[in-house]
Amino acid sequence: MAETNRHKVFVSIQHGCEDTVRLCGKKIVNGIWGSQTTFNVCNGNCGRNRVYPNLNCVYYYKCGHYWKERFEFLMVDKTEKMVSKSVGDGDIPTNIPTETIRQQIRDNFIAEATVTVVLIGPETWKRKHVDWEISSSIKNTQKNPRCGLIGIMLPTYPHYNNDENTFFPYTIPPRLFYNHQTGFAHIYPWTENTNTIQAWINAAFERKDKMKIDNSYPMFRNNRSDDQTQWQP
Repeated sequence: MAETNRHKVFVSIQHGCEDTVRLCGKKIVNGIWGSQTTFNVCNGNCGRNRVYPNLNCVYYYKCGHYWKERFEFLMVDKTEKMVSKSVGDGDIPTNIPTETIRQQIRDNFIAEATVTVVLIGPETWKRKHVDWEISSSIKNTQKNPRCGLIGIMLPTYPHYNNDENTFFPYTIPPRLFYNHQTGFAHIYPWTENTNTIQAWINAAFERKDKMKIDNSYPMFRNNRSDDQTQWQP
């Protein structure tokens, strides 16, 4: 059986904090900042974004950095490349037309990607950058064709029913959910079976030009407030 095609994957996450120096997870390294070889389960002990005298990261329960690093570590031999240039605050002005936002992200941030993977945590649906990255991923531009799209529910996502394989739709990023309804995007529970994930990614690429996309949901201008528990259809 032929090997599944390798893809350039962009990972969209919920940012719990913006520390990109003290990375998440326990790592055994070779020399100075060498290759990562092992991880612990994220339990806040990374020390990132701590508040004295608390030595634990106060945002670990919702931070996507650990899971992005874990995902990239698992899939390093199953993908051609991980596109890691995510959109941060101030990178894109919010007072420009929606189509300009989409085009700038697609052409300047995720131009190399062929499939976008959204890692879904407890508050991922609230984040404007996640919404922007999904919207830009599924847009065709003159420079770049649209990406395939999947969502993976993290172990920290609280609304997945394992027995029934269901989730609460209004705590899934809305643009991802609407494209799940059209069949363009699929949503899966977290697994560490790399062959399974590779098959999901390949299937997303294969159907990206065959299924209808839905990019009609209004673009986020700001993050949703902390007290919101779901989005409204």
